[in-house]
Amino acid sequence: MSITEYGYYRDKEQLPQLNLSMYYGETSRIPLHYAIYPVSLVDKTYLPFMMAVTESMEMKHIRFVMDQGFMTKDNLMLMVDKGFTVLSLLPKNFVLYKETLNQVIA
Repeated sequence: MSITEYGYYRDKEQLPQLNLSMYYGETSRIPLHYAIYPVSLVDKTYLPFMMAVTESMEMKHIRFVMDQGFMTKDNLMLMVDKGFTVLSLLPKNFVLYKETLNQVIA
């Protein structure tokens, strides 16, 4: 596939990869939309695009489930400002995570 690229591998296997974002109905489990994007596009920069797709599709009650690569203070604030629910791990070395969560929750 022409969209696959070699990039960072946690498991050390040198295989071509791609990124996939997917929307599906939580209850129905039916896929609603997906997008494939290259691994050279950093996750945290792709998140605002995913949010724009969500808004253009007029989806309601959205929950973003993501890995740490998407999580920045600006992305977290943007998701909260838009009213989205977020589920993600925060890295222990994320210096501002407690501060950010306190601001978002307050």
